[in-house]
Amino acid sequence: MTDPTDVARLVDASLLHVRGVAHRYVAAPAVAQIAEAGRRQVLAHVTPMPKAVRVAIGVHQSEDVRAVTRAAAAAVREALPEDWAEARLTVQVRRIERD
Repeated sequence: MTDPTDVARLVDASLLHVRGVAHRYVAAPAVAQIAEAGRRQVLAHVTPMPKAVRVAIGVHQSEDVRAVTRAAAAAVREALPEDWAEARLTVQVRRIERD
């Protein structure tokens, strides 16, 4: 099985060039976000049992949030190794207002 940290790195990289993704955030269960934010080297939250991947992105309000979310999910699915293809995927979205 591919190491979860390697999977998280692949997932992080897959979101770098998705059009409409303005920011990437640490994706972790809400209670753990603050504690993990300062010490994590990857942003994606990956759990091996059961296999699950969670990403958190920021999308500007002027973008089509649904389209960006679908594009982000597709990019992540494409980046997942074969042994993680059936992992549950959650994309958390934050709307960002422009100044």
